[in-house]
Amino acid sequence: EGRINCLAIHQERSLCAIGQEDADQGIVIVDLKTMNYMSLCKSTAKGIQCLDFDESGRHLLALGGNRLTIHDVDNEVMIASTLSHATETLDVRFTSKANTLVEVGRNFVRLWFIKGSDMRFEEVDMSTVQNVSCLGTFQCRFVVVTFCSQSNALLFLSHQPTTFYTCVGWIGNDVIVGASTGDLIRFAGATPISKIKAHTSKITNISSVAGGRLAISAANSIKLYDSKCRCIIAVDTEVLGVRHQISSLSWHADTRKIL
Repeated sequence: EGRINCLAIHQERSLCAIGQEDADQGIVIVDLKTMNYMSLCKSTAKGIQCLDFDESGRHLLALGGNRLTIHDVDNEVMIASTLSHATETLDVRFTSKANTLVEVGRNFVRLWFIKGSDMRFEEVDMSTVQNVSCLGTFQCRFVVVTFCSQSNALLFLSHQPTTFYTCVGWIGNDVIVGASTGDLIRFAGATPISKIKAHTSKITNISSVAGGRLAISAANSIKLYDSKCRCIIAVDTEVLGVRHQISSLSWHADTRKIL
């Protein structure tokens, strides 16, 4: 019972983590083959906003209320917990590097490093925003996309009174962050190295796809990018009969399709 806010699919096992808003279960882990379930953090993990499995599949990250928690799935115990950013957090994900998280939200991008039960963070200094030089445009199935590259040692979005960094994905080992400005920013480690203008409105979802590709959604469109952040195809979902905004996006490995 209760409203479902988010899901996370295990990369190897037939497990699905479900984050609920008000239900007593908090986080529920479901075996998709048997439909049997176990619950985690019945009393402390209500109002789950985001869930993510790490690459090993042993750990589950949860954002609930103003706390980040990490759980040992097999032993059903919480192994680390800390306060999230003081402003609004919109997404948080494990990176491909062990014991590292990326948290994004209103005017911030933050990297977390985990050692045992200890969690510490490094925050990107937004005052280091630099100008971006545009290199050109190309046609992406009737959608024109502008490519840009950094003109200085550090690169971030152009100055905005408020920028919402809305979602996190990755290409290979590089973190990709989507923004309310329609930009995709690519990081090498903790350093932003490039960005593209992917859409005229905010990026709502990012999903990493097989072969080092990336799928994004924004308003009524879905776009697929290659490993060099070049747009391969753009789909207007209204043409497919979908009249509402895309609220979630996922890569289905078995069928090799975007859901």
